[in-house]
Amino acid sequence: MAKSSETVSSNYERRGLNRRPERANEEEREKAYFFHKICTEGFSLIFETNRGLDLKIHNTLSLTVAITPILLGVFYYLLTRPGIQLVLFPYILSTIGLGIVLFMVSICVGLRTYEPIEFDAVDPYVFLEKEQDKSLLDIQKDFVETTGSRISLNVRTVNSKGYLCMWMLRLLMCGGLFFGASFILLLFSLGYTYFLN
Repeated sequence: MAKSSETVSSNYERRGLNRRPERANEEEREKAYFFHKICTEGFSLIFETNRGLDLKIHNTLSLTVAITPILLGVFYYLLTRPGIQLVLFPYILSTIGLGIVLFMVSICVGLRTYEPIEFDAVDPYVFLEKEQDKSLLDIQKDFVETTGSRISLNVRTVNSKGYLCMWMLRLLMCGGLFFGASFILLLFSLGYTYFLN
């Protein structure tokens, strides 16, 4: 027995194959709003990540610049005391020199992140002037497309800064290890000299 036209129509509506124009437009608006929300939150997240990296780099630079002269002063005081004969003097100087070099390179890498970078955002005035005659749905779609391309650019910028920050911390850690090694050599040398005397 053939199905009635009402049954066929209801099946199409249940599957979403015969949507009404108003319902389709409402879904398009909801989808555009959803994408708009994702893009806005994504841009905020990238901006906060960039600000967090700037703060971490600033704090690391401040620590490195403050601690370097203190370490050099301590070593200068210990190495120039009268009557001190250090059997490991060349090794101590070598490790101190490597520590200083690594600290200086770390500072240079940190300063490199302070150069002007391309961090893009939507210019509201230009965007409104361009989109003012379009429908709300078209404006939302264009905003999502424009913001998405800018987020992609900003992600690359933040990743590049994060890479430099990672190397800055690694160099600082290696420099600290060399300074620590020079302290150990210095203490061993002082102990050895005291034992001989």
